[in-house]
Amino acid sequence: MPPVWSDVFFDIPYGQRVAIIDGNGAGKNTLLRYCVRLIEPDTGDVHLAGKNIIGLAYRDLARARARVGFMFQKHNLVNRSSVLTNVLHGGMTWSRTPRMWFHSIATREHRDYAMHCLEQVKLAPLSGHRVNELSGGQSQRVAIARADAKAADNFRR
Repeated sequence: MPPVWSDVFFDIPYGQRVAIIDGNGAGKNTLLRYCVRLIEPDTGDVHLAGKNIIGLAYRDLARARARVGFMFQKHNLVNRSSVLTNVLHGGMTWSRTPRMWFHSIATREHRDYAMHCLEQVKLAPLSGHRVNELSGGQSQRVAIARADAKAADNFRR
């Protein structure tokens, strides 16, 4: 069986957002799963932030993955929670405190940054709405804002 991907190289500068667009079944998700080692490649190396992540122990791999905002086809949002709370969940990578569970108990700094992420995807006015009230496209934009929050250093404090 021929390889799904071979001789692939790309470099994404820090802070850039990239979309991979191709037809159904082309292997986009497979490629991204290799990039964060959710799937182990048969051969080759995978470098993330200048570090080869092949062979990294779980803790080191988790630290490397925390620098990447990855959005699955299923957005895995919490439908009964607010849009803002769902974006705050992305920051749990950096700030493992129960205050990130709900926007009502989050720090002002974390709420403000989550709102900034929502402003980037033009959904700040819907921050208080429950996710199950949104359209499919709006849900996808919430997932993008959450991925941005996950990849940001702003939640480290």
